[in-house]
Amino acid sequence: MHRADPLVSVGRSPLALRFAHALEEQCQCTVGAPLLLAVSGGADSRALLLLTAALWKRKRALDQLAVICVDHQLRNESAQEAREVEKFAQSLGVRRVVVQTAKVSRVGNLEAAARAARWKAIATAMRRLDIAHVATAHHADDLFESFLFQLARKRGMDALAALPSRAAIPVRSPRGCTLIRPLRGIRKHELVALLESCQIDWSEDPTNAAPNQFRAQVRRLLQASGATLDPCVDGLARLCNEYAHEADQTAIATSPDTRIASRVSLGAMSVAQRRRAVLQLLRRAGCTAPQRKTLDMMLRAILDDEVRPRVFRFQGATVKLTRVSLCAEAIP
Repeated sequence: MHRADPLVSVGRSPLALRFAHALEEQCQCTVGAPLLLAVSGGADSRALLLLTAALWKRKRALDQLAVICVDHQLRNESAQEAREVEKFAQSLGVRRVVVQTAKVSRVGNLEAAARAARWKAIATAMRRLDIAHVATAHHADDLFESFLFQLARKRGMDALAALPSRAAIPVRSPRGCTLIRPLRGIRKHELVALLESCQIDWSEDPTNAAPNQFRAQVRRLLQASGATLDPCVDGLARLCNEYAHEADQTAIATSPDTRIASRVSLGAMSVAQRRRAVLQLLRRAGCTAPQRKTLDMMLRAILDDEVRPRVFRFQGATVKLTRVSLCAEAIP
């Protein structure tokens, strides 16, 4: 079967309609607009590329799509998988494909180092291609997994901020560079069924199946449940959307730089409003899972009129507290 054949039928499918709705409503991205897809050889990425290409083809806007695949060079198969991604994208009519190798330090946390190298490569591609939005293939199972992971780390209600549909990219970048997750309301088994119906193969990363990892155990639970947990996962996605909407509606006096907040305005809020506003500020800077101890310490400092200027460090962002403002910046 020719790889481009599924595009017409996929573009008219109910799944594509849900995907388009998520792009427009949750991600605030217009179908047919310039968009970079950050993909790998896995099923989630293949489905993201297939659905996006199908919608952009209907708008006759495939020239507005670009793809980046980052080869971390941590597995022997990674180079071949990156070449297969390039071939698949081009078979769908996507001509702008970037295959980028990344040097990953093997000292310390390998996963964090790979993530940092990947986002550095993505940010570079966004600047070079002049594209402000990048989409990743995080889906509803990933949202459920991240929510449980944050609960296990005692994040409380803050766990609802896991994997937002729209956020600043988690590295230093030009103003306006935005990460979107349009698959966040779609289950993995739905994406796999789509690929199978189109007879499209994909690669499996064995590191995702490490038996002793918390995330891998949650993945196996979700996979074994099939559609049984669909109502629970759908309900969680809606709850996270409501939480994000409430945070967006929080009254907060900002400068034209949306990563700066007035201490006076923050101090006038209720405890819950102040926490949501600060979390929103951190998300804009690229920190989606702040350490609770550091966050609580910073929230107390905001109310302390005697506190001296200081810097709070989070994973992915730093926050400078002065006598008049709170300023969040992404860590490059």
